[in-house]
Amino acid sequence: MQSQRGWLLNGVAINGHPKFIDKNDGALKLFWKILRSYFYDSAGRRNIDLKINGEIYPVVTDNNGNFEMTLDLERIETIEFLHSASSEQLDVLQSENRYYSYHKSKFLIISDIDDTILVSHSARLFSKLWLMLFKPIPKRKTVEESELAYRELSKNNFPFAYVSASEYNLFSLVSTFIHLHKLPPGPIYLRPHQEFKNLFVKTEREDYKINRIMKLLRHFPDKKIVLFGDDSQQDFTVFGEVAQKLPNRIHSVYLRKTGSLKSSKSENVTWEMPDGKIPVHYYDDYADIQTDINKLIHENSRSS
Repeated sequence: MQSQRGWLLNGVAINGHPKFIDKNDGALKLFWKILRSYFYDSAGRRNIDLKINGEIYPVVTDNNGNFEMTLDLERIETIEFLHSASSEQLDVLQSENRYYSYHKSKFLIISDIDDTILVSHSARLFSKLWLMLFKPIPKRKTVEESELAYRELSKNNFPFAYVSASEYNLFSLVSTFIHLHKLPPGPIYLRPHQEFKNLFVKTEREDYKINRIMKLLRHFPDKKIVLFGDDSQQDFTVFGEVAQKLPNRIHSVYLRKTGSLKSSKSENVTWEMPDGKIPVHYYDDYADIQTDINKLIHENSRSS
C-alpha cells in the first residue's frame, strides 16, 4: 500500500508449499487444501531478500514468519522474493498483482470480513467450521447489504483495506472470494499463520485487529478512516478502542446488525470522545445506511 510515507510491504513466509484455493475447487479438495495448510510451519527468523525494481532489500521474518517494511519509492514495477543465502526464488502462493497506491485519496475504508462481507456465522462455531472447511467458494454468500454499500463507494473511488482476526491460512480463500464476487480490491490483513497444534489455543484476536488498524492509521496520517464491521462484541470493542486512541482520525463507523441488536429500531448512535463525536450507523439493510453512504460520497467529491 502506498501512502505519502512510501510503500508498506508485508507478507508471510511458510516452510512447504501450501496450495492456492481456486474458485473451481469442490468441497473435498477445498477441505484438503485448508487442512493441509495447518500442517506447514511458519518460517520464523529467516533472512529473505526482496528484489524490487532490480534492487535487493533484505528483511528478517519474525517468530511467526511475518515480515513488513516501508520503502520510499515512487512506484513498484517488479518484485521477487529470494532465499538470501542462495538467491533461489521463493514460491509465491498469491501471484496476482497486489500494489495499491492510495496516497491521493482523502478516505480509507477499513473493513472486517466475517459477517461483514462474507456470510460466516462466526458466532456459531460448528456452522462457521462447516462453511470454512467444506463450502466451495462460488456457493459462499456475500453480505448483500454491505456489498451494495461497497459497490457504491468503490464506484466513487474509495480505497479499501480488509482486516480480520482469521488466520493467514485462509488468505487464499478470502482473496479468491473477493475476486470472484468483484468486491472492491484491497490488501488483506490476517492473523499470523497457525499450525494445527496451536489451532485451539486461545489467542488475542482483538489485540491483533487493534494493532493492525493502528498501523494503517499511522501509515496514512492524512486519511479520514471509515470502519465497517458487525455488531459482535469483537468489532464493537476493537473499533471503540481505536476511536479512544485516535478519535480525530475516525470519520464514522458502520456496524451490521447480526445479534441482539438485529430487532432494534435504533440505527444511529454517537460515540462521545474527548476530541469530538463519532457517528455510528447500525444496519441490517442497505436502505438503513443509503443516505449516509450518499453523504459520504458527496463529502469525498467535495474534498477531491
